[in-house]
Amino acid sequence: MNELDLIRGFYETLVAADFPHAGEVADDGARLQAVSVRGCHGNSKNLLFFSVTLNEGRVRAIRYDCQYCDVTLYVVAELVCRLLEEQPVTRLAELGDIEISALLGGESRKVLRQARVTLGLLRDALLAGRPPP
Repeated sequence: MNELDLIRGFYETLVAADFPHAGEVADDGARLQAVSVRGCHGNSKNLLFFSVTLNEGRVRAIRYDCQYCDVTLYVVAELVCRLLEEQPVTRLAELGDIEISALLGGESRKVLRQARVTLGLLRDALLAGRPPP
């Protein structure tokens, strides 16, 4: 399966499931800006925010708020949520291309590139224990 078909197929499952981890992030809640990418229609800025609930060092809940139009970022956001939910925060340091590709159902350079950036920024914010921006 080519990369575009892989992304499209995963995205279609998200649409059918009504984007299970998408949710409005409350303005007064903790938000982690994980991805800020330019290059969508009109070179607009694509933003991906996460809201993470931690308890005893584990990710108990994770939601994302999207402000972009690139379907690949929706795929990345859902993959990250599925990989992290109910996992210890320290698991972030162990996640890589193998886990992402396995969950996606194949390898996509675009998804892997964006997921690496997303996981790295989440890892830095959560493991450092610093408050989100």
